[in-house]
Amino acid sequence: MFSRIYDNFFRRSRFDIYDQMLKYAIEQGYKFYTIEEFNSILVKGPLDTSVKYAILRHDIDTDPLTAYELFKIEKRYNIASTYYFRLNTIKEKLIERMLLKGEVEISYHYEEIATYAKKYRIKTPNEIYTHIESIRELFLENLDFFRKKLSVASSTVASHGDFVNVHLKLPNWYLCNDEVRKKGGIKVEAYDSFLMNFVTCRIADLGDIDGIWTPRGFYDSVSSNENVIYILVHPRQWYSRIYSNMKADFIRIKEGFSYKLL
Repeated sequence: MFSRIYDNFFRRSRFDIYDQMLKYAIEQGYKFYTIEEFNSILVKGPLDTSVKYAILRHDIDTDPLTAYELFKIEKRYNIASTYYFRLNTIKEKLIERMLLKGEVEISYHYEEIATYAKKYRIKTPNEIYTHIESIRELFLENLDFFRKKLSVASSTVASHGDFVNVHLKLPNWYLCNDEVRKKGGIKVEAYDSFLMNFVTCRIADLGDIDGIWTPRGFYDSVSSNENVIYILVHPRQWYSRIYSNMKADFIRIKEGFSYKLL
């Protein structure tokens, strides 16, 4: 409880740490790619095992302003990266500035199964299966809206994880079948096996190793000379933006309360 309060409201900025980590990865010979770029390399194949690849992915669950601060650090080193925005974290002017600076992929962090389940108080996977075609149509509509609003190609997408998905034991990526991919012009989902089979090390900033990394530390991963490192970053882990965190927590509590009672 106290740890969460500290993380949300009192934790110091970690921007300096982020800067040093990226610099270290470059010094170790890693070249950074967006998910779309790396997927294109795989399609052309074969993968060059003498190259050190780093795939840098950001899930903007909350706090797009901190996401932009991380982006500015990346631009110091001309690092390419992918940013997945939810519909409720879109900041149009901010994203326009990111696109103008280049070497960035902006795409959709989707959550339509969870959204639909919360709206219609769906509590079981079987109910979701009954409505899955409507959910898929909703996803395609939202993806089209996302692309048009931001003038982006968004050829890759990434599933968001919501508390409803945990309850249902059904991830949002379940909706992304072959037909949806064809209709939506989707080249790859961020966790597709075609992509992940080539990843030799995947780390995310949600654990305790090296302060925040899981399943092992950033520096341990980079210094081990992995062929392909997949790095998942969330803005909330790097700065305690009080208003953004309070807003996200309030929405989470409100939705959870409503979903459980109704």
